[in-house]
Amino acid sequence: MQTKDYIVYKIKTGDSLKSLAERIGLNNYKQLQDFHNTICPKSELLKNFEITKGNTLYVPDLKEVISLNNEIKKDKINQSPLNTFKLKLDNLIVSYNVTIDKTVTTRVAEKTNKIAYKLDLNYLINKDNLRILRVAKSEFYINKNKPQSKIQQLALYCSKAYYPMDLLLNKHGNIIGINNMSEIKKRWLDNKSNLEANFNGDYAEKYINNVNKKLLESNQLEKAIISDTVLNTILLPYQRLNKTSKTVFNISYYKYQINLKVTQEVESNDTKNNALTILQNGIVEDTRSYKDLLNPNDVNNNPFYVKLPKIEGALNSSYLVNLEQGLSTKIKANYHIDYTTNKSKTTMLTINRINN
Repeated sequence: MQTKDYIVYKIKTGDSLKSLAERIGLNNYKQLQDFHNTICPKSELLKNFEITKGNTLYVPDLKEVISLNNEIKKDKINQSPLNTFKLKLDNLIVSYNVTIDKTVTTRVAEKTNKIAYKLDLNYLINKDNLRILRVAKSEFYINKNKPQSKIQQLALYCSKAYYPMDLLLNKHGNIIGINNMSEIKKRWLDNKSNLEANFNGDYAEKYINNVNKKLLESNQLEKAIISDTVLNTILLPYQRLNKTSKTVFNISYYKYQINLKVTQEVESNDTKNNALTILQNGIVEDTRSYKDLLNPNDVNNNPFYVKLPKIEGALNSSYLVNLEQGLSTKIKANYHIDYTTNKSKTTMLTINRINN
């Protein structure tokens, strides 16, 4: 449906305000949000820059795009040029409040869980000149409540053996392993008997045995931490965002190492507060299907293997970077994956620095 000055557009997988603004020739995606909000019903107002597949977006027509671009040109006359910047791992001594909203949608139901905790990070170089990021987690909440059920409390007490955890980083800031695995194993063994005494039943026994296997008989913990979404999201600026120019790169997401092609650029420069806002928009570029992710060996070894349609998805994130402190103070990230036409997963991260 088209009217005199706008088009009603149905949002698709991989769309973002940024990509749609570029598609119609609008120079500033914020104008697209403002335009939509002046026309749409109150129930469809965009309160932030995140848009959802299947929803409606009111998009300016060509005449309005030209008019809006002329307004942008006038506004840019008095703007300061973007500063160059470089984030250093040495400055990564910080505490964050982390909130994770996970929503899994299937044909029959939608399930959302919210987890929140305090995350302490401390970068250091040890006596062997290894780059270490010391990680500690505390103050856990599940759906806005402290762990209450026996199962939640069991999971919390088991996880206490993990922290503090010393992560090994390479020179680019990528997680490559755990440096204090022997300490973690000792903490676990010291407390395992207490856990078994205080938590009983088949589920508790199975859970404790699984943690025991993860820590003592395999490298599952190391694999999980290398693909940890929160830590990798925080570390990404130290790997990729030391440029004010537009850049494109690939990242791997989640335990399945799903490949995303990401475009990143500096969106604004707040000279008054010595800060930069950095935006990322990405789409899944992975030839695998959900079936391939679950059973990678079947692809080559099963002659009757039937491949499903490939997975789709998108990433939208923003970083508020304090240039003086050399770290991110506010991070918002939205990872959305369509595994099949009937199953999708959305992970929304809100990571705010705690002012010390």
